[in-house]
Amino acid sequence: MKKNFRNNRFIYTSALLFVALLALLVFTFPLGFSSYRNTDSLAPFWYFVTESGGFIGSILIVAALSAYLYFHFRTSGKRMRYLAEFIGFLIFIELATLALSQLYTKEIVREPRPSQLYFVEKGVIENGGKEFFTMPMKEKEVYLRQRTELRISEFSDVYPPILSSWSGDTTFSFPSGHAQSSFFLGTAMAFIVYNVVPRRKRYLALIPLSWALLVSLSRVVIGVHFPVDVTAGAIAGAAFALMLISSRISARAIRRTA
Repeated sequence: MKKNFRNNRFIYTSALLFVALLALLVFTFPLGFSSYRNTDSLAPFWYFVTESGGFIGSILIVAALSAYLYFHFRTSGKRMRYLAEFIGFLIFIELATLALSQLYTKEIVREPRPSQLYFVEKGVIENGGKEFFTMPMKEKEVYLRQRTELRISEFSDVYPPILSSWSGDTTFSFPSGHAQSSFFLGTAMAFIVYNVVPRRKRYLALIPLSWALLVSLSRVVIGVHFPVDVTAGAIAGAAFALMLISSRISARAIRRTA
């Protein structure tokens, strides 16, 4: 484990620095609801970024990562078994930790999303949300979609896909699942890139971490999370990824290139 840490010190340090940078940005600048209108030229960009860190985006990333590792290490025997163990372990941690945060932590904290509070202020969610926040998740989504369709003229300035995401994101806010997933996958991908590309190109490992940072920022920018939500999610995701990187499975599956 100590040897693995020494070999990947750059990844450990970079992951922690990107989490710190995220916290600095979201707590220093007024990013909440900063780009959600039709007139905001960056609204489509932020929506695309946030979708890339969602469930489907994560599946595509894991599939692409698996294919890349297979074609990069086209060997037989133990090596492919170790790679399969690594991908399986990665998927297990991703699903288990997200299930923990989505089904357990969110339900304990029960923090409403900024978008839900916005709907309360607009009168879309009635009675201050007393009934709404006790509804099952699917009922919440049906309720919001019906209510926003009835009053669609009041949201004509909202970029339609973002308005749809406000209605679809019906779980509670803390922590951010997108931030957790993106920092977990981003840190894991950074580890892989750092160890498989030539030494002179190891700076490319910063690209997956930059993507994780943008996904986390997008959740605040479009108004579905508070700064503390994405910061907590990023810390959890990076921590679980560093645990994965430190494991024996990772050490024998992803060997450092010369």
